[in-house]
Amino acid sequence: MLDGVDERGQTWSGIDEVTAMAAEAIFLQMVSQLGRKGDNAFDNVDEALIGRTEEGDGTFLGSLGMGYLEFPAPAVAGLCSRWLLADLIQRHWLRPADEEKTAGRCDRELQAVSSVQLTPALLRDPQSGGELRLELQQPGRLREKPADQVAAEAAGYIRSYGQTRVNEAMLGKIEQNSLAVWQRQQEQWRAWVDETLFAPDDSLPNTHAVLVTAQAALNGWIGDMRRQLADMEEHLTRHTTELEQAETSLVRAAASLPISRKGRIRDALTRTFRAAQALFEAQIQQAVFRA
Repeated sequence: MLDGVDERGQTWSGIDEVTAMAAEAIFLQMVSQLGRKGDNAFDNVDEALIGRTEEGDGTFLGSLGMGYLEFPAPAVAGLCSRWLLADLIQRHWLRPADEEKTAGRCDRELQAVSSVQLTPALLRDPQSGGELRLELQQPGRLREKPADQVAAEAAGYIRSYGQTRVNEAMLGKIEQNSLAVWQRQQEQWRAWVDETLFAPDDSLPNTHAVLVTAQAALNGWIGDMRRQLADMEEHLTRHTTELEQAETSLVRAAASLPISRKGRIRDALTRTFRAAQALFEAQIQQAVFRA
């Protein structure tokens, strides 16, 4: 039915090429209403229509003429984009949250601000990178002071140490570290939201569920911390009272009779510095909890 040579003299090498050409021609004729219908017309040769083959079949000679297909490409692209968008919205972006997946992601994202991870970060020295340590040692000069000057000298040293080493240095660095952690967490959460907000393998309900779950977990942690901070206030009051009592005992030891007075002063100094150490450690722990 189809000649093996086209109008340009090209010879078709096989049945596959001939049928492909025929399928394309039929397609163009079926959808010609999208293009120039007048340019897509079948041509017949009357002399061929009256002929017969040796087997008695009617003969036909025709050509498809000039055929081409036109369509509004931007409109088709817009339509396909809307189809894709609707599919993403229905099947992906608005897919219900997966509770197991939500819990796992929330745990991973909050791991950096758990007490196990956060406490070492808050107690890190920004300059050296090492751990902030509190070691209150008795200065050797106290043992050389006259008895009537030991108590005042010890109290002054402890107050100065508490102000410079604890309040200004350690507590200031803890606050500095907490600000750095806060800023780093903001950046990480924003990056996580940007990454997952419209990811094809994620959904908006799932992202929202992770944020809500994380917020609930953080609120629970904050509630626990506030209760512990209230208890710490009582501990600080007790440690402050113990330090005052130890300093009073030191004053009494320094004013006692000369016999065995050095031993009593030495023991009172030890108790005083231990009480100060406990008070400063409680202040640092409180600062970490607040951070």
